Amino acid sequence: MVDLLFEVSSEAGNKVGGIYTVLQSKSLEMTRAFGKSYHLIGFYNESSAKTELERMKMPGEISRACKKLSSLGIHCHYGRWTHGSDAKLMLLDATSFMNETVDGKKRVDLIKTGLWEKYRIDSLMMPWDFTLNVGWSHAAGVLVEELAKGKKAIAHFHEWISGAGLLYLKDKGSHVKTVFTTHATTLGRTKSAWEGNLMREVSAGLKRGSSVNIQEAFKYKVEGKHLMESVCAAEADVFTTVSKVVGMESHYILGVKPALITPNGLDFSRFGDIPSIMKSQEERRVEVENFLYTYFLPYYDLNCKDALFAFISGRYEFENKGIDVFIEALGKLNRTAKRNVFAFIFVPAGVKGIRPEVTRNLSAVDRILDNIKKVVHKRQDEVIFSEGKAIDKAKRFEEVIRDEEIALMRSIADNSIKNHSWKNERLIKESTNLFKGLKTVGDAPLSTFEMHNHSDLIIDSLQDNGLGNRKKDRVKVVFYPTYIKPGDGLLNMSYYSVVNAMDMGVFPSRYEPWGYTPVESAALMNLAVASDLSGYGQFLLENFGDMSKRGIRVLMMDGKTNKEIVRQLYGVFSEVSQMNRDELLGLKKDARKIAEKDNWKELIKYYKKAYEMAVSR
Repeated sequence: MVDLLFEVSSEAGNKVGGIYTVLQSKSLEMTRAFGKSYHLIGFYNESSAKTELERMKMPGEISRACKKLSSLGIHCHYGRWTHGSDAKLMLLDATSFMNETVDGKKRVDLIKTGLWEKYRIDSLMMPWDFTLNVGWSHAAGVLVEELAKGKKAIAHFHEWISGAGLLYLKDKGSHVKTVFTTHATTLGRTKSAWEGNLMREVSAGLKRGSSVNIQEAFKYKVEGKHLMESVCAAEADVFTTVSKVVGMESHYILGVKPALITPNGLDFSRFGDIPSIMKSQEERRVEVENFLYTYFLPYYDLNCKDALFAFISGRYEFENKGIDVFIEALGKLNRTAKRNVFAFIFVPAGVKGIRPEVTRNLSAVDRILDNIKKVVHKRQDEVIFSEGKAIDKAKRFEEVIRDEEIALMRSIADNSIKNHSWKNERLIKESTNLFKGLKTVGDAPLSTFEMHNHSDLIIDSLQDNGLGNRKKDRVKVVFYPTYIKPGDGLLNMSYYSVVNAMDMGVFPSRYEPWGYTPVESAALMNLAVASDLSGYGQFLLENFGDMSKRGIRVLMMDGKTNKEIVRQLYGVFSEVSQMNRDELLGLKKDARKIAEKDNWKELIKYYKKAYEMAVSR
């Protein structure tokens, strides 16, 4: 198709947002499809480059181009993207270039002046990040121009951040064909965060045949970014968005309809097959169960066996992410559930630190668990019988041992160890004394961390909906207001490992340009809930139709009242909470099957089509 294909994004080899996931996950299929012609151009961040870039000797043409750019103050770091299937990656440091004084002015200020004179992109009041990205992306355009001399080339630019590079090529009358993709408009995302119900405004505006008032961009102080997006969408040879939802948003916000939808996908080789996921689920669930026993047993007895584990995750956008809906539906479930449900809210917030009592409990229960394992595992050489017949030890022994561990832990916690049929006196006594020191009167805390603010919207909503982590509550909640990662002092697991341990991921977003979280959840064999106001929800409805009995559910939220949405989600919760293990496993497998449709092996065809369209123009 072409000699050179460049993909330009500040998140190539630099993890700062969701576009990193898009580029990383599709890098394998891009290198397969375009081979040596494919190059990524990103922003040089020294700390990221240490782990993301494996430096290589530059090939002749790239070396000559980079030497020329170096004389201008643009420094190119070249190599393989270690986290991106070893795709060829060039990271640009344009600091010297943009800050050089030319005719008494900084070069970047001259570039911004040119953007105003040619395109009326107003950057007078824009903050430092706008200036930084204009300088970097302009430098990326210079690099593309230099490397593409005498060659058939395409340059694909992502978001306003790389827009100055696209406009540089246009200004130079370059033969390089351009593609511009917006993953969510800046103004749309900002309005949604502040006002909510963006898609209602978009739908109403498009029905009237109107666009957003440009003064809205000035109101929210994003005018330069908004204008950059609008101009690039209009000037690119091909303008694409990642979903039907963003397509509508772009039409209304930017005044330009996309020529093509290029859906986001995943590289499923990173998730493993169903048997390996099922095996790891058992292991990860034990880790989460141990955390729950640590968290709740000092307050009252509980049993996690056969409980339903549900979660929501994302930014702290209470209504945008549907956190309010999640909590209200759980409140209704708490009044009717016949099964224990543990609901996790993985939403980072302002925190002071881990609650002191939680830290204390973790330390003590770790010792107790070690003692229990020493006691229980002495039985590993015993033959376990059921109804007089030996059980397949390879298949069942770990589960039997786990039941023994839980029974012993609970009996130690409530001081009923005397009723246990076997014991190691020294270890049991030590563990019992430790638990006595942990015993606390009252209800378990709702949050693992102490919050900066005395009043927190999530905590207040949980309490308003009768979710107080009382002993009698069927639904118990753990608000985990920090990023999940190994060494976080609590779960000490990666995000994917925690998701792997869950049964159900719930994402009732009112604004979600794409939505990787339900895809990732389903890929790890969780029943998942998405929204018809999300890009992924629309993708599911278009490809599968009715999702009401499938492993991924789509809440029909468009045009619905809050009460109607809560009723829908409660219905899903209620249905799933009554399923037996085999029924739930069947839905989990179906979720994985559906998620596999969102695979880059299949979706890469849309990128190929975008590039074919660019060449034909």
